[in-house]
Amino acid sequence: MRRFLAEPEKFECSVILEKENLPLALVVYGKHKSYELEIPILRIGDNPLSATLARHLIFKSVLHSARERRQFTRITDSYLEETVIKAIQEDAFVRVNNGWLKVNLAIAETASQLSTRLTSLASMGSEYKFCQQVAASLNTETLITDVQASADIEHFLFPAKIIDAEIPTFIIPIQARWAKDLFDEELANQTLFGAKPELAFNREAVYYRSVKNSRGLKAPCRILWYVSGTQTEGKGKGFSGVEAIRACSRLDEVIIAKPKELYQRFQRLGVYTLSDILKINTDKDGNIMALRFSDIELFSSPVT
Repeated sequence: MRRFLAEPEKFECSVILEKENLPLALVVYGKHKSYELEIPILRIGDNPLSATLARHLIFKSVLHSARERRQFTRITDSYLEETVIKAIQEDAFVRVNNGWLKVNLAIAETASQLSTRLTSLASMGSEYKFCQQVAASLNTETLITDVQASADIEHFLFPAKIIDAEIPTFIIPIQARWAKDLFDEELANQTLFGAKPELAFNREAVYYRSVKNSRGLKAPCRILWYVSGTQTEGKGKGFSGVEAIRACSRLDEVIIAKPKELYQRFQRLGVYTLSDILKINTDKDGNIMALRFSDIELFSSPVT
C-alpha cells in the first residue's frame, strides 16, 4: 500500500465505507498503461453484501476502464477471496499468467469492424490471443442473424455494441424515483438519502410492467431506459436531466406470472413494494410482466 499511495500519478486507491466508517472493500487501480487498467488489490470484507459488492466493483472497474478508452482490465491480486474469483469468472475474464484479463471496448461498430479491431489487439502478445477467437466468431456469416450469439459476444466485449446484429432494441419508460434505485446513480445523487445500497450494488435488477403493449418484448435484447418527467403520488418531482434516454442494458429474461408470485421471486432485485406491484394492470389471466436485466450502462450524455 505504501508504494501505491506514494505514486498517485500511477495508482488510485479507494476504500468503500459503511456508516460509522466500517470498511467494506478496498480497491487499487494501476493506470501506468494507456491500453489497460490494472487492479493489483481487490479486497472485500466479510459482510452480507460481500458477493454483491464484489460483482458491483468489478463491473464498475470495467466501465471505468472503457470510459478512459482503455481496451483491457487486468486483475493481478494474488490473494483474491473465493467470492471475488467467482464474480470474476462470471464476468467474462480470461485466466492469464499473472491474474485475470478482460477485453472491454467502448465501441459501437459492425461485426466486421469489431473483428478487425480484435485481430489487431490479439497481436499485442500471447496473453491477448483470446481476442482472435472472438474475431473469428464475428466473421461467421450467421453471426449477425443469430440474436443469442450476438448478445453473448456483446456481453463478452461489454460495453461494445454490434450495430449490424439483429438484436432487438426496445425503449422502456420508467419514472425517476424507480430509476434512481435500480440503475441511475446521478438521479440518486439529486436526493437527500440517495439510492438503497442493497439495490444500487446489484449487477442485475428487475422491473415490473403490464403485459399489454409489450410489442413482442423477449430476451435477449437491448433496453434503452427513457426516464420520464411524470411522477405519480407527488414523489420524486424536481429531478433534472429527465425526459431523456439515460441508460442502456441487456434484457436477460421475461417472466409473466401473478403479481404476488413475481414479488416473492424477485423481491431482492426489484424496487417496487407489493402494494406497488398490485397497482399494475393485469391481463385477462391476472398476470403482469417482470423484466430481469443486467449490464446497465448509464449514458454520459442522455438522449432527449
